Amino acid sequence: MSDSVTRWRKKLAKNQTQLPTELFECSQLKEIDLNGAGLTAIDANISKLSNLERLTCTGASNLTTLPPELFLLPSFKHLKLKSCGLIQLPELPPQACVKLTTLQLPNNALIDLPQWIGRCQWLESMLLTGNQLTTLPETMVELSSLRRLNLDGNQFTALPEWISRLSGLNHLSLDNNPLTDVEKQRLFDLFQIWF
Repeated sequence: MSDSVTRWRKKLAKNQTQLPTELFECSQLKEIDLNGAGLTAIDANISKLSNLERLTCTGASNLTTLPPELFLLPSFKHLKLKSCGLIQLPELPPQACVKLTTLQLPNNALIDLPQWIGRCQWLESMLLTGNQLTTLPETMVELSSLRRLNLDGNQFTALPEWISRLSGLNHLSLDNNPLTDVEKQRLFDLFQIWF
């Protein structure tokens, strides 16, 4: 594989549980886009890809977590894991500066989000549909750049009071959540959301 490759797109074999090691030698790589049916882990060697901006993965139902090194890459901005088995995001050191602008994790198995998500000051869009979320970390109130928050198909009965302080938020979606009627009315009054 050439060191000058900037985009790597591949459908992994069902028995391929790891990314190929030669991929980590592509120092100019900016984007990984894969269908990873057999993928079970992403190696910490991803830290060698200092130019990586985007990771997209679909169908890796045994991929339950991600290495912290991924979120610490200096150029990393876009994460999309669709229909994977993601249970949680990794813990990060308190001083970590995460530069994500887009976080799309639809149809996974997330039950909560880490506190560091509130330090993602450039985060503009979060798509978290089809998970098992019941609450959001209070640190998210710091997400002044957040414009879109899609929480369809989770387990929310209510959203925290601080949600109204997300001043930049112009799209909030909560379809298919077990929200109480009182909460639906509160959210309608705040955001003019129809249920």
